Amino acid sequence: MKNPHISEDLYFGLELSTLAMSQFKDYDPNTIFGFTEPVESFINYIKSKLRLQKITNLKEAKDMLFFYANDKMYNNLFSKLRAQINLMTLSEYQEHLEGVENPIDYKRYQLVKTYQFDLGRQGIKAYDVSEYVKLTRLCGLCGLLSENEVRNRIWDIAIITKKWFTSWNDFHKAVMIGEQFAEAYGHQNHNILAPEVRSHNLWYKLSNEAKLEHSPFLGQQLFSDGIVNH
Repeated sequence: MKNPHISEDLYFGLELSTLAMSQFKDYDPNTIFGFTEPVESFINYIKSKLRLQKITNLKEAKDMLFFYANDKMYNNLFSKLRAQINLMTLSEYQEHLEGVENPIDYKRYQLVKTYQFDLGRQGIKAYDVSEYVKLTRLCGLCGLLSENEVRNRIWDIAIITKKWFTSWNDFHKAVMIGEQFAEAYGHQNHNILAPEVRSHNLWYKLSNEAKLEHSPFLGQQLFSDGIVNH
């Protein structure tokens, strides 16, 4: 049952992070912060994850959120690499790739080359949006942001995101490609639904359960053509 204190627009915004947040065992989509009465040990665990992103206070939290919200994170890098590759012939690209020594950069060039025409002008912006919403909720959970600010931030990004995507399938396809690009897995093929992609099985689960009552996507028109076929 949906929380009556959360509007439909805000629910939509919260659902933008479902693929990322559902990887936490006790994720509750019907709450603002994503968890119902989390224990102190879990909150400390989330704080440790935030510290890995160099987020330990309000300023650091807002700085990181600014980067995600203003296209200064992974989609920005993806777009720059795509523009660079688009200026190369195939032989120039292959020669350039042979000279890339950093394995993360090597993988990212490969991913961009594979998906440069599949994602449209939005690139992997969906990944940055998903991470923005997740980070906003986790910062709220840890007391770095007030609940009111979390609500307002997520509502604002939800209104903008509705103009960028036409289906959950398009959105989450970009999230999964963005996940590969951000983490630059070393051993996998370029199929976005490859088993090595951490969010792969979860996306199947969410899409196949989209019409069930407990699904966070129930009743969302944006999901109308978003079922992933096996």
